[in-house]
Formats: sequence, structure tokens, C-alpha cells
Amino acid sequence: MPAMQEQLQAIAMEGMHHPHPNPLLYALWVRWRERGNGQEQLQAIAMEGMHHPHPNPFRQRERGTRQEQLQAIAMEGMHHPHPNPHPGEGDEAGAAQALFSGDHVNNKNFLGTQDWSRPELDSLLEQARRFRANRLGNELQGRSIALLFFNPSMRTRTSFELGAHQLGGKAIVLAPGKDAWPIEFDVGSVMDGEAEEHIAEVARVLSRYVDLIGVRAFPKFQDWSVDREDRVINAFARFATVPVINMETITHPCQELAHIMALQQHLGGDLKGRKYVLTWTYHPKPLNTAVANSALQIATRYGMDVTLLCPTDEYLLDPRYMDFARQNVAANGGSLSISHDPQAAYRGADVIYAKSWGAIPYFGRWDQEKPIRDAHKHFIVDEAKMALTNNGMFSHCLPLRRNVKATDGVMDSKACIAIDEAENRLHVQKAVMVSLVGSGIGNGESRMV
Repeated sequence: MPAMQEQLQAIAMEGMHHPHPNPLLYALWVRWRERGNGQEQLQAIAMEGMHHPHPNPFRQRERGTRQEQLQAIAMEGMHHPHPNPHPGEGDEAGAAQALFSGDHVNNKNFLGTQDWSRPELDSLLEQARRFRANRLGNELQGRSIALLFFNPSMRTRTSFELGAHQLGGKAIVLAPGKDAWPIEFDVGSVMDGEAEEHIAEVARVLSRYVDLIGVRAFPKFQDWSVDREDRVINAFARFATVPVINMETITHPCQELAHIMALQQHLGGDLKGRKYVLTWTYHPKPLNTAVANSALQIATRYGMDVTLLCPTDEYLLDPRYMDFARQNVAANGGSLSISHDPQAAYRGADVIYAKSWGAIPYFGRWDQEKPIRDAHKHFIVDEAKMALTNNGMFSHCLPLRRNVKATDGVMDSKACIAIDEAENRLHVQKAVMVSLVGSGIGNGESRMV
């Protein structure tokens, strides 16, 4: 192997150990990932661990050639508590292939929808529709899930806890730092602060007790370069030996499925070509970009003509999610455009999806962002704007501040499908839980160490 190639692979593998890998490789990664030959694309996938919140090394490890499997073993450091930077010939690749093989999914977690194929997402939605028709079952009989809430919840906690119960399972709700010990997530840290337990023990102990782990952990809103690493849920995914579910971090994949399910209920199963507007709305406080990131991903995944409507370019979403959206358009059809003009964006729309989020360049400097936010209160979703649409549907992930984000008239209109979307959280999360426990990776199975 050429020396330069070895160096690039070593840099990629550095993501297994280094908390702040070199962002200057991003341009090289993009070029290789989009236009490189097969070998370069595989290297780009490995390098993606430096930037991507939900890397998926298992596809090449499971199905690839010997060279691809060795690369995948190196990449496993993104998930494995004891990475091996010098994989040998032995039986390791074969053992990994056996451990992660299966016809159901290509990875064992539900961290983001970009990790799942379109047919897999469609299968989850079809199962969710069956659960909507018949809420009770025994698919989770004898199974359990630990739900860890680092942030408040109403819909998420209720729908997961009730969903497990309705299918015969048991949910254990934990709030680390409140009713459970505070957790340390940095590897190699000297734990002389408030944290009493390390994620290496927490995730592995819970894996001995339960079949699934759900994690809700919002960003800290101080440094986006740190927040975008999604350290909490990625640490659970790295150390747990049971599937991990994202209950909202910097994305909200369960909300994505509930949203698409609601749109299909009202607009039909094929959403391709529908005009979809993801609009920023005012809020007194800067909020998480998670739902906006997710909405952009799932709308483009289903082939819609998506317009991202926001006050200024400063409110554009992280390039990672903008790039995902462009990749989805290339793969699924539809389009992606950006607008700062509410009237133009609303005109002819089939779907208006509203969410407030903070401007990424101002993370940690919210006093400087506030005047910009305050100047755009007119982005509220009101009856006049909805009248410009093509009898469009309106929705929001909830909670929503009435007459701040959307007017009473919009919320109480027949166009509002937010309640349907909220109900669907129950159904899609049942489908996700059943899918993951049915994948063959659950409580009591061994893991290569």
C-alpha cells in the first residue's frame, strides 16, 4: 500500500482515540466521498467518523472483501471500547461478520435515519401503521428498555413508556444527575468532579439488564464544534452491547418517522414532488436544531421539493445536514432551495413545517444573536401566510408557543396535523423497538472485546 494511503488511513483511524480530529481533511473527504474511485470512497467512509454523528462501519465489515473488512475493523473504534489499530489476519473479521450479520438492518442502533435504507424506513412505517390499527400486542413480551433523559420530555417519555407496556415490555426511566448518578463521558478523564460513574460502566451494566437503551441529550448550546459530535449518545453506542435509540440529541429520528407518517396519512403514500417548506419561527430563546436537521433529512429522503425558509444565511443548518439533504435529492429526486422571503416560500406549498432554532455562528454568544431573532417575529405561521399555500398542511413537533410560533387560528384549523404527528410517535417507536429486538442483538449476547 502506498505510504500516502497508509497515512490517510492512520488519520482516519485517529478518530478512534482523538476527541478533536483534524477538520482540514473535510474537503478531501467530500471530494473522495462524492467523486472518488471505490478505494477512495471506502477511505472517505472511514474518515467520516471524524465528522459524522452516526458512522456505520458495519456494512463493509459484514459484506465486504478482506480489504474492506480490515478497514471496517479499524473503523470499529467509533463504537468499540477497545479498538485495534493493527488488525491481524486471524479470525477477527469472521467473528465480526458473524456478530453483525442479519437480513434485517445494516447496523444495530437507531441513531439517525441516514443510517437506514429507504426500504428499511418504509418497513418501519408500515409496521407503525399496523400498530396504529391495533395498539396491543406481545412483540416485546419479556423485553425491557432503559430510557435515559438528560433533558425534559412529555411526548417522548409517555410514548416510549406506554409503547413498551402495550406490547408486553417494561420501560425503566432514569434521569442521570437527578434520580441516577451523574455520568462522565470523556475517556481518560480524572473523575474528581460531580460525575460518579463513567459511561464505560453505565452502558455495559445497563446492557446486562435491558434489551434496549434510549437516550435523550440536548446540546449544551455553548460550542457547536463540540455539540455536533453528539458525544453522549455516541458514547452509549460505543460501549453498550444492546441497541441504542436516539430519543433526540442533535437530530430527532423518531420525530422524523412520525412526521412522514402523518404526511402520508393526509397526502397519500407517495410524497415525491410535493412542495415542502421548513420554516424557522421566532422563539424568545435559542433552541436546538435537532428537529430542523431531521426534517430537512427526511423530507428530502422522500423526494419532496424542499424549501428551507429562514431569516438570514446565519440560520442555515450545519453543513453536515445540508449535505445530507443534497445527497438525498440526488438519490431520491425532488429539490432543495433556500429562501429568506416568507411570502415567496409559502406560495403553492403543500406542507408547512415550523420550528425555531438558534443560529449556529452565535452558539455561546446568544446575546449577540437575540437582536436578529427579535427582528424576525413576523416569521410566525399565520392565516395570511397559510392562505398562500396549495391548501397546505401545517405541522410542528410540539411543544409550541401559541401566537409566538403559530397563531391560534392556524393551530385550531383543519390544516393542522400536529396532533396526528404526536400520536404517531407512539406507533413509530413501537416499530423501532420491535425492529431492533428482532435484529438478534439483545440482552445477554456476547460482544468481541
